[in-house]
Amino acid sequence: MAAGASGSVHLGTKIKYSEEIVHEARDDDPARASVTGKTRYVVELEGRTLTVEGVLSFTSDLENFFYSYTRRVLENGKLVREKTWEEAIPRDHH
Repeated sequence: MAAGASGSVHLGTKIKYSEEIVHEARDDDPARASVTGKTRYVVELEGRTLTVEGVLSFTSDLENFFYSYTRRVLENGKLVREKTWEEAIPRDHH
């Protein structure tokens, strides 16, 4: 489904999806470019609602790329799971 889309999978189940992606770069400092993003799936089931959220940050400096991603799962608005991955990735200068 496209950004902001929704649809039905099974009778009584509704899924909504949204995403936002932002790319930033500056001509005077291209090493510090970044990409940030947010996704959200809302699955409406009979008697409960599941929400899955993702938050991405990918930034850089002269020496490294920095990756961070957090995934959250909520049931009826209450957080039930959350996990974050983070990594610094050295630039490969030859």
